[in-house]
Amino acid sequence: MRKKNHFVKFSFAALFTLGCVLFAAFSFSSANAEEVKKEALIVTPGTLAAYVDFEGRALSGMTVDEALKVIEAPVEKIKDTRFFLRSPEVDEHIYEVSPSQIGISWDLNNIQETLLQCELNGSLLERYKKAKDVQASPVSISINLSVDKKQALDLFEPFKEYWRQEPSNATISMKSGEKIITPSEDGLEYDFEEGVEQMEKDVLTGNLGDSGRYMINATVNVKKPALTTEQVSGFTIIGSYVTNYNPPSTEILANRENNLILACKNMDGSMFAPGEEISALTMYGPVTEEAGFKLAGTYKAGMHVDEIGGGICQVTTTLYNAGLYAELEIVLRNQHSMYVDYVTPSRDAMVYALGGRDFKMRNNTSDYVIIESWVDPATLSLHIIIVGHEDHDPDHHVEFESEVLEVTTPDLMQPVDSTLPVGVEMMDRSVKYNVIETGYPGLRSNLWKLTYDGDELISRTLLNSGDTYKPGAAEVHRSADMFVTLQSVWNPEAGKVQNNFNFFYLNNYPLSVNLATLSDAEVYNFHREMARLMAQYGGHWPGYSEPTTTAEPTTRATTKAPTTKATTTAEETTTTTEAPTTTTAEPETTTESTEAERPTEKDAPADADEDAED
Repeated sequence: MRKKNHFVKFSFAALFTLGCVLFAAFSFSSANAEEVKKEALIVTPGTLAAYVDFEGRALSGMTVDEALKVIEAPVEKIKDTRFFLRSPEVDEHIYEVSPSQIGISWDLNNIQETLLQCELNGSLLERYKKAKDVQASPVSISINLSVDKKQALDLFEPFKEYWRQEPSNATISMKSGEKIITPSEDGLEYDFEEGVEQMEKDVLTGNLGDSGRYMINATVNVKKPALTTEQVSGFTIIGSYVTNYNPPSTEILANRENNLILACKNMDGSMFAPGEEISALTMYGPVTEEAGFKLAGTYKAGMHVDEIGGGICQVTTTLYNAGLYAELEIVLRNQHSMYVDYVTPSRDAMVYALGGRDFKMRNNTSDYVIIESWVDPATLSLHIIIVGHEDHDPDHHVEFESEVLEVTTPDLMQPVDSTLPVGVEMMDRSVKYNVIETGYPGLRSNLWKLTYDGDELISRTLLNSGDTYKPGAAEVHRSADMFVTLQSVWNPEAGKVQNNFNFFYLNNYPLSVNLATLSDAEVYNFHREMARLMAQYGGHWPGYSEPTTTAEPTTRATTKAPTTKATTTAEETTTTTEAPTTTTAEPETTTESTEAERPTEKDAPADADEDAED
C-alpha cells in the first residue's frame, strides 16, 4: 500500500513538470507573436535555429544545404562570369583576366561546420536548449568577399604603358626662310581607377549581369601637347646670328668643322618653356671622343693647344649673339681669355666642358622658344636662329656696338730651330721666312646695346664693361739677317684687329711689308718707329737719322705682303657676317644707361693658366 502511494506521488510530479515545460513552450501573449514563430521552429528537426544569418539575411528554418546555396550564390556568380579589360579607343582587342588576378577573393572555409553547429537535432529539450544558446550568441556568417584594388591596378599598369600615346608637339622650321609646320597631335592616357572601383562595387553587390561577361573599362584622358599647331603658326624669328669659319684645309681644321657640326646638330630643335633656363653644355651633350667630338684647337695657358671639342666656343658665341637679338635674359656668360675675331670684342662667349664653364640664358618671353642651328660647309658658315613669339612692337629693334678701349700688341717668340719650314712662307732675295703662329693682340673693350623705336634711338645700355683679353705671343722663324716687327691695329671698317708683320734686313735698307699703300708721311713715321724698335734690340736702323724735314728716306721697299694661312686655333680669324660696324669713338652720353645691364650670374674670365676654352 505504501509502494503504491509512492508511485502515484511520483507520477503526479512528473506530469506536473511536463505540463510546466509545455506551458512555457507554448504560452505566449499576442504581443510576442514573432518570438513565438521563431521558437516554434525548434520543433522542426534538421533546420537552423533562429538568430543565424548570412550578411544580414536570416537563415532560420533553412536546412544546412539550403543555407549553403544562399551563402555560395555570390561566389558561384563570380565563378560563372568571365572578366575582361577593354579599351576600344586604342585597339579592338579585349583581354581576359581571372578573378584572382584582379584581386577578387572569398572564404568558404568552416562555413558548413558552423551551420551544422546551429542545426536543431535531438529531443525537444535538446533542440530547445540549442535554440536558446544561439539566441544568446547570434551567428553571422560571412564569406569575406573582397576586391584588392591595388592588385588590380598593378595588373593593369603595363596596359597603361602599352596603350599610352604621348602627345606630339607641333614643329616649326624657318631655316629656309619660310615657315614649315608639322601639326601637333593629342596624346592619350588611360586611367583604370574608376573602372576598378565600379568592378568592386558590382562584385560585392552581385550586380555582374546575366551575360556571363563583365567588362572593366579604362577611362581615356586626352593630353594636350606643349606646343600646338595654333601656337607655332604665330611664331617668327626673334633672334639670329651667323659666323664664319676657316676652310678645313688641315686635319685639325677638319676636326674643328666636325665639332661645329656635331654641337649644332645636338642643339638643333631644342625647345624651352617660358621661364626655363637654356644651358649650352646641356644641349651639346657630353663633349667626349665617344660622343663624336675630335681634337681641335683651343686656348690653354696663353697658348693654342688641341683638345677634344675644340671649336664649340664658336657655336656658343653664335648662340650668345642670337640670344642678344632675341633679347633673352643672359644668366651666365664667360668671355674668352684671349681675343677671337669671328665676332667683335665683348660679343664672345666661351664654354669649357671639363671645367664646368657653361653659357646660360633664360626664356623671358611669353611663349616657348625653339633654337635651330646648323652648319653650311659650302659657305663655311654657322647659323643659329631663335624662333618664338614676338612680344615687342613692330618698330622695336636692337643693335649692338663694340667699343675698343685699348689694343696691346703681342710679343714675338723666337723658336729654337729657325730653319724648320712650317707655316706661311715668304720668299724674298732667296731668304725663306716662316710665320708659325700669327698671335693675338690684347684688348680691353665694352659692349653697348642700342634700342630703337623705328629710327629713333631710345636707349643705350652698357652690357659688358671692361672685358679684358690677354695678348697671345706670335711665334716666328727668321734667318740671322732678318728682323720682324708685329703691329696690332683695330680696323673699325672690318670690325676686327689686324696683325701687320713687317720684315727687314738688318744689313741693308728695309724691306717693308704692308706699307705700299701708305702715304709718304706715314712711311716716314714708320721708319722712325723702326729705328726706335731696333734700338731696343741693340741694333741700328740703316739709312735713318733725325732729319730737319719730313722727307721720306731715299730707298723704299715695295715688296708684296705675305699671306698668312689660317691658324689651327679654336678661334678662327674670320669676320662675322652680321657684326655691326664698330668704332672707337667715345659713346654718346645723352642716352646712356646709368646702370649696366649685366647677367645675374657671371664667372670671372677664364684663367688661361688653368682652363681651356673649347
